[in-house]
Amino acid sequence: MKIYKNGFTLVELLIVIAIIAILSSMSIIIYQKYQQKSLATSKLLPIAEGCSKEIIAYCIGLDVKSPTNIDVVSLPLKNCQSTTVFEYSLTVNVVGSFVCNPGGSVVNGEVIAESSKIPLYYAECSLMDDGLRCKVIGR
Repeated sequence: MKIYKNGFTLVELLIVIAIIAILSSMSIIIYQKYQQKSLATSKLLPIAEGCSKEIIAYCIGLDVKSPTNIDVVSLPLKNCQSTTVFEYSLTVNVVGSFVCNPGGSVVNGEVIAESSKIPLYYAECSLMDDGLRCKVIGR
């Protein structure tokens, strides 16, 4: 009597299904992180960058005699206020502080834009002697 084996056994099929399930669950997690980072890059980063540029203009116009520490929240600058991005219902909070030097230069400054709807990432701009550096940072 000849026995022909045509196809896969049930155990082999279950193993393949388990491997596919594990790979898909990992890819969903990676995709969600990517989605949040892209949202932070497109919504939070421009807000932090705009606030930082407005701070630089503010320090140039401010006539200080000695280095002065300034908190971002206390300023009446339009781009540095907490705001809402309506299309995503994002409330963006802007915080930070910086030092205005005589002559209008900004040193030791930091502006952070964050939202509770993007818990894994926030945007940060560093104001230093050699310029402005903005990036999205993971928590």
